[in-house]
Amino acid sequence: MAHAACLYPDRAQRFQITLPLRFRKSGVPHWIDAQIVNISRTGILFRTEETMPAASVLDIRVDFPTHASLECQCTVVRTEKSLIAVHIQRHNLVHSVL
Repeated sequence: MAHAACLYPDRAQRFQITLPLRFRKSGVPHWIDAQIVNISRTGILFRTEETMPAASVLDIRVDFPTHASLECQCTVVRTEKSLIAVHIQRHNLVHSVL
């Protein structure tokens, strides 16, 4: 099978990382825990037992071990068994001070 970068040369490079993330439907106070499968400059693929329909707008937060957090608003573009793929619409990288 051909590598995705060969099939889609304009596709953003994916980085496979295993980090927890939290997400919620925009406007809803309840956060849901999930696990990142991969991330790129344009989107995130994550594993969850929850389901979200395509076009749902989600707030996502990733806390990095380097005392920084990624907060973004995303749109669901694809769902598969236990996976949700989102396109990042807006993002903010927040550095925390120890």
